Amino acid sequence: KEFKAFTRTITLFHNFYKHRAHYNFMEINRELIIKVAKNARLSLSEEEITQFTDDFKNILSAFSELDELNTSKVKPSFHPIELKNVLREDNAKESVPVEEILKNSKHKKNNYFLGPKAL
Repeated sequence: KEFKAFTRTITLFHNFYKHRAHYNFMEINRELIIKVAKNARLSLSEEEITQFTDDFKNILSAFSELDELNTSKVKPSFHPIELKNVLREDNAKESVPVEEILKNSKHKKNNYFLGPKAL
């Protein structure tokens, strides 16, 4: 039951936060929670609506503290682990001639392998 409630909280918060610009950081109230729950296709009990209202206020309060930090000298971090390409360089080179590729096949036509018909 607790896990289900936690999952619903995350789903509801995700839908709210995803559309936060639309809500223009208006006051978190019962009507907003009902609207976001409807968008997330969740039916909430009165107790859950009250709980989510309080939870969202606390969560957004914590995020607003982050907005106050000076991050002007901090590089953006789009990925927690630096990504690098481990593949070789893609250099163009001569390929094997078509005639050599097809020389051992009995089933060929117009420089292509012949295969069974597909319906």
